[in-house]
Amino acid sequence: MKHKDQIIKLVEANTFFSYDDDNGDNDDYDELLFRTRENGCVGTETASDIDIQSGYALKKILLSQFHDIDVSIEVVDEWVHINVIPKVVKVDEFRYIFKKDINGQGFSSSFPTLDDLIKEYGHWVEVDWKQIETKLSEINDYPNPTFVGWNNANQLLIKKAGEIGNKWGYNFFIIKSKKL
Repeated sequence: MKHKDQIIKLVEANTFFSYDDDNGDNDDYDELLFRTRENGCVGTETASDIDIQSGYALKKILLSQFHDIDVSIEVVDEWVHINVIPKVVKVDEFRYIFKKDINGQGFSSSFPTLDDLIKEYGHWVEVDWKQIETKLSEINDYPNPTFVGWNNANQLLIKKAGEIGNKWGYNFFIIKSKKL
């Protein structure tokens, strides 16, 4: 996790929360766990308000100093746990539509990835798929709403009917679609 050492130092130097190293030194594990029961009651298994308030204050400090993390607080019996994970950055969700068409006749089929589309229909036409992938990655405009939570880019002609490498007599397109 990015900033792991700085986060651990900040927490342990300024609070009574301790780093819970149940994951060992596995740097690939992207979660830091801290816990305390400093003021909790072991006998009744209840957390103290002081520990809970300290947890929320720590969360505020961590989020103000590290903008690429999320922090959650859990209370279990007398323990107050602070969980620090990397912030999940929402990436654009795309799908790719393979379209075979001539004068409104043909079909289209949608795929969650370009690789899936190529696996299914890549052998239908002879094209440079790396070049197609580059052209699709450059698309940033999705002016055609589908009214089901997606907007489509303008269709990209990948092979015209009658061109070498197209024995079908149809035009072939790929439409990149973006989830709203």
